[in-house]
Amino acid sequence: MQKNKNGLVVLTEGAPWKCILRFAVPMLLGSLRQQLYYTVDAMMIGRIVGQQALLDVGTCGVLTNLLFAFSTGFSAGAAIISARYYSGRITQNARATIISLLCLGAAICGVGLLFGRPLLRYGVSVPESLIGYSAQYFRICAVGFIFQFVYNGAAALLRSIGDSHAPLYFLFISMLLNILLDYTFMQKLDLGVAGAAWAAVLSQLMACGVSLAYMFRRYD
Repeated sequence: MQKNKNGLVVLTEGAPWKCILRFAVPMLLGSLRQQLYYTVDAMMIGRIVGQQALLDVGTCGVLTNLLFAFSTGFSAGAAIISARYYSGRITQNARATIISLLCLGAAICGVGLLFGRPLLRYGVSVPESLIGYSAQYFRICAVGFIFQFVYNGAAALLRSIGDSHAPLYFLFISMLLNILLDYTFMQKLDLGVAGAAWAAVLSQLMACGVSLAYMFRRYD
């Protein structure tokens, strides 16, 4: 596998299986780490807040995973187009992609804020006895959907031009921040389930901001 003068992976040279493996592994690890936002939250909630809160928050998993898959799929489709335009119009295409994902994330955020409780109650069939912490956690996490959509778009655009490692590094730092904020908000500030949700949102905001800054500074 070769790299060009910008340090980007060139997939048209070298053994195919090596190219695919070296390029795909960071993508796989990135997807797993994004799922860990909510896994880490659940672990901290169960340990600090209690088993009842853990049970309530666990019911949000179906909706959060569905929306995560939706943002990932949309970003992957945009990356295919961006890869074709890399030689001449990547900047315009990248901006259009980011703006589209920002609008889409904002729309999903609005739906989560306005209809989070009905979606959990009737869409996922969460029992009324478990809806309290569940609705609180999901509504706050809905704010983070904006940043998650934009980050996935930026990561997909970077991968489309051969840079699959940078998004993984940003996500790794974000995960460490999430763990630190979880402990601070729940253990030190006693914010409970809301603290775990805000920790995830702020971590996603950091990953989103850093990836955008990196992308537009490094690549014309």
